[in-house]
Amino acid sequence: DMIVNAPSVAGGELQGAPAEILDCISPQSTNQMFGGVLAKGMGATSDESRACMVEFAANHGHYMELARAAAADPTALTEEEYVELAEDGLKVFNCMSVEELARFQNAYLPRLVPAAASEA
Repeated sequence: DMIVNAPSVAGGELQGAPAEILDCISPQSTNQMFGGVLAKGMGATSDESRACMVEFAANHGHYMELARAAAADPTALTEEEYVELAEDGLKVFNCMSVEELARFQNAYLPRLVPAAASEA
């Protein structure tokens, strides 16, 4: 019953979920979930890209913790943690195909670089 009433993982986070739920989930399952959420959020559609991002999540637990903290409260990280988040986060782009990268850039570049939005 507790799990049925828990917040949706598909929403991106387990914010507000009772700690007991996280105790029931293996690290491998957690990596699968967060890697899948990462892949979906970045627009990675190929099986290879998704698998790479799940592996990234498994191998970069600290990055995933920082990303979850920043998503929950953008003011929660120190300047050094934001630098670490950005440096490690750039590595995940190595998982994406050229086509996936192009879609990501087309979707997010105007938000990241305001001048690009006015030139587009």
